[in-house]
Amino acid sequence: MPAITMSLDSGESHPWNPACIKLFFSDSSLKDPRSEVVACSEADCTEFAKRILETEDVVHVDYQGIQSFTLISRSKGKVVQFRKTPLDEDMLVLADKIYVDLPRKLTYRNGFPLPVYISDVVRGVHLITTNRSSDDFVFETQRQTITNLARFITRALHFPG
Repeated sequence: MPAITMSLDSGESHPWNPACIKLFFSDSSLKDPRSEVVACSEADCTEFAKRILETEDVVHVDYQGIQSFTLISRSKGKVVQFRKTPLDEDMLVLADKIYVDLPRKLTYRNGFPLPVYISDVVRGVHLITTNRSSDDFVFETQRQTITNLARFITRALHFPG
């Protein structure tokens, strides 16, 4: 099995990332109440993602959440997310109406102990991963970031729903 890395391009490691993954898989809601056996493991999720994407190029995303375990295949341009609970379908429909230009294309996969969602990778640089040195984060970049964020929020606030 290929090595799974959890680092930025700079080589920085995230010591809390393995802790988030461990916490996700140790949650009692992921265990069969009759046997106390975990319904699935990190390895099970990784193998399932490789199988449905038909690639060995599957690694952890750099920033894991608490309610999900997320893998990415850069060669396929796909993200696979395993969740503790399913996403709210009504919210997903509403998000598609509001943010029609975002290529989410979220699909739900059945046949696995956890809810599994597959989506296209959204291109761009996440704000959390940008270089924050004052020399590199110039005024124009700050202004564009705030403008984009304001547009994103405003679309949701003014959407007739």
